[in-house]
Amino acid sequence: METVNKLEIKVAGWFKDLPHLPVAFRKWLATNVWWIAIIGAVLSAAALLFILFLLGLLTIGLSIGGSAFAGALGGVVGATVGGIISIAVIVSVALLVAETVLLGMSASPLKAMAKRGWSLLFVILLLNVLANVITNILGFNIFALIVGLFWAGVGGYLLFEIREYFGVHHKADAKPAEKPTEAASDI
Repeated sequence: METVNKLEIKVAGWFKDLPHLPVAFRKWLATNVWWIAIIGAVLSAAALLFILFLLGLLTIGLSIGGSAFAGALGGVVGATVGGIISIAVIVSVALLVAETVLLGMSASPLKAMAKRGWSLLFVILLLNVLANVITNILGFNIFALIVGLFWAGVGGYLLFEIREYFGVHHKADAKPAEKPTEAASDI
């Protein structure tokens, strides 16, 4: 976890100079991100079940008719590309399982505004970037890689916009201290 904390500090530096969202929206997002995480976990679980269903159908189809057409489909080249794509699919499914579990685990700490919940979302973001890079490089899809990294950047921006609400000593309703004005300091 120490490596994740160091990476968090480094990534926070990337986002610190960007324009910030309005305080009211950041507070709303921070206090409601727990149920957004639950929706994400449910949708991810549904997507995972659908992917596993499709993989099952693909496996059945290949075992029934794949051997008859193996020579016509490219032989060694087809096997090589199929192997690379198989690795990409396995990695993607494994990372989707991890992301789904972590999303489910993050809901309770996020509701309590605990730093652990935010840290789980940061780990999910890192896993998402890793899955995007591995899958799209193995699939030779550079455009999808660029689009995926763009949306990961948007997600990272939103995540770091609410980071201050999940500090160890932070209270959700606390307001930042205001600078004293000259008129107030004269009194």
